[in-house]
Formats: sequence, C-alpha cells, structure tokens
Amino acid sequence: MNVSRDDEKSFRLSGPQLFSAIDIIGCFSLWHLQDSVCSIFTTNMAWNCYRPITGSVIEIKAEALGFVKNFATVEITISVIGSKRRKAATALATAYLRGFDGDKPAFFNETCG
Repeated sequence: MNVSRDDEKSFRLSGPQLFSAIDIIGCFSLWHLQDSVCSIFTTNMAWNCYRPITGSVIEIKAEALGFVKNFATVEITISVIGSKRRKAATALATAYLRGFDGDKPAFFNETCG
C-alpha cells in the first residue's frame, strides 16, 4: 500500500530543554490525539496515531542526536500521512511546533506541568 506524506515538520531541541523526548511524545499524544488509536515503538521512539476524524496517520519520531555537557539535542519529526483533511492536520503539527519558545513548549507548561 502506498501512502503519501502530506506534510512533514521537524525541529531540534537542545540546551536547557531537559525534558525527555518520550515525555514530549507522550504529552502530545495525551492532550492532542485523544481521538486516536496510538501505538508506541520504543526502538525508534515513534508514535503512529490513526485519527478516525481526519482519516490520517500522524507519525511522531524522536531521535537523540547527542549530548554535550549533559544537555541533550533531540530531533522531533511530525509527519502527516494520507490525510483526508490535510489542512487541519497540518495546522495541528504547525501549532505544536510554534508552541516551542524557551525551555518548554507553551502547551507543556499549561497542561503537562
């Protein structure tokens, strides 16, 4: 089966952002993908979440790129695969990326402590 990647966003966290990649993924899934059926793959730290409402799969991957003086650099990639409502799904990923400012993403401070 062929799937198309409608959108892909990626960014890196480094310096004082000391919360783990798995916490980011878990928090995102808990608060933003509650209508999804998710499965976790710990080997590559990826969530694949099927969203029945949009008919899309949102794939979130986290990869630790390295540590410098106890500070981790983590690359997060959000992909929207086979979305029937590409605009809505892309907006979700974009809003998540824009939430990062300072030590933690804005929604993380508000909802995840």
